Amino acid sequence: MWINRLLAERDRCEFQKKVTMKFLAIMKDSLREAIDSKVFFVMVGLSSVMVLLACTLSFKPQPAELQIENRADEPNELFKRLVWPLNTDLSDLSIEKLQRLGSSQKQSGLHLYDVKGVDALNGSLNDPQGDYLVTVVARFAEAEEAQKVRKDPQETLDLLKNRFGAFDELRVVEVAKVQVASSNNHYLPETPNPKEIYFELQTHPTSATRRLWPHEPSVLFGAFSLSALKNVPLGVQLYVIEDNIINGWGAWLAILLSIVITSFFIPNMLRKGTIDLLLVKPIPRPILLVLKYLGGLCFIFLNTAFVVGGMWLAMGWRSGIWTIGFLLTIFVITYFFAILYAVSTLFAVLTRSTIVAILMTCFAWGFLFAIGLTYQFVDSDSRVKKLEQEKEGLQYSEGWFSTGVRVIHYVLPRTRDLDILTTRLLIRDLWTANQIQGQKLDPTPISWGESITVSAIFIVLLLGFSCWWFSTRDY
Repeated sequence: MWINRLLAERDRCEFQKKVTMKFLAIMKDSLREAIDSKVFFVMVGLSSVMVLLACTLSFKPQPAELQIENRADEPNELFKRLVWPLNTDLSDLSIEKLQRLGSSQKQSGLHLYDVKGVDALNGSLNDPQGDYLVTVVARFAEAEEAQKVRKDPQETLDLLKNRFGAFDELRVVEVAKVQVASSNNHYLPETPNPKEIYFELQTHPTSATRRLWPHEPSVLFGAFSLSALKNVPLGVQLYVIEDNIINGWGAWLAILLSIVITSFFIPNMLRKGTIDLLLVKPIPRPILLVLKYLGGLCFIFLNTAFVVGGMWLAMGWRSGIWTIGFLLTIFVITYFFAILYAVSTLFAVLTRSTIVAILMTCFAWGFLFAIGLTYQFVDSDSRVKKLEQEKEGLQYSEGWFSTGVRVIHYVLPRTRDLDILTTRLLIRDLWTANQIQGQKLDPTPISWGESITVSAIFIVLLLGFSCWWFSTRDY
């Protein structure tokens, strides 16, 4: 009995070894075909240029106190915004509350808060990782209200400590100590206002401070300053750069070039002479086609890993911010391409034409993109109309167009969802520092399990039909 088990285990190991060697041989053949294409070198060249350009970026932190010509120094944009949670209830952040940020709403009819000045406790004023003494003024509606707080300031001190710089679960800074401003504070006015009270807050940086600190970006190692963005948080600047490359024109160009390059793989395999040599080998046809498909995915994976990994290293080196979400987009883009490559494989097997495979894949890409945008618009519009009709006591019913769009969206791959996933990964890492849940900031409801499963079923069905067609035809 044990001898049979050993023999079975040996046979299994030999089979796995043969499959691995076949896969490596087919992938090597696919890469050789790609390298023979001039488009491949164009892709590598563009990727290298983007990575090298990213290596020349510089990000100069703005001072906590900005020196403005003909005006007194004032806090930078970050410190001005740290009082927003005091003037607006941001304990449960939402899209509606984000739209009201900075508004002058009063807390219980009490007063408004404002940052009057910032002093460095250690280091310089342009150090995001430094400790600062922030002077905050509370303006009361009546002098009597201010007098009550002066006599018993503990409640206001606790409010400042707990909510200064706290956006929902995101703490931009930690308040280590808070007290009523001392008489030697140089931000106190010469003539005191009975309706105002000044406070001093000692702040300590958190993991989110550097991401939200305003920086002045430049390219070519400071040769060209992008001064228009100098008051924009560093995380937002990185998001704009990375999102344009990964979720914008960079990814679109990379996928388009990959479609063109990989469309040659299967038609070349089916050419007279080449297919004859492959079919005489003891390799089942379905396995041969699936391995060829996986070889194409390895090609896009390696190219994506090269440009994303290079950009990740360059941006992390130049900005000091290292994000895992950016690297995860390698797998998102590869999965996105797997959907399109399944279409390319099907038409390559059906027609043996490279041109037809390219055109039908691009058509499918455009169609899925249009369906995703239409569904997003229809779903948003339907939710608004449903709420309006429910307020009026009416029962909401969708029209035939909305129902049709939902049905088509349900059965087809969710490529638009993958775009949204990439955006959410970048927002989570660069804007909110992994502390605010993405769904609070994005109203688009997405079931990731359903989305990935539907797309996977689509890939399996197309590959299954391609394998059946390939297995039943004479070559």
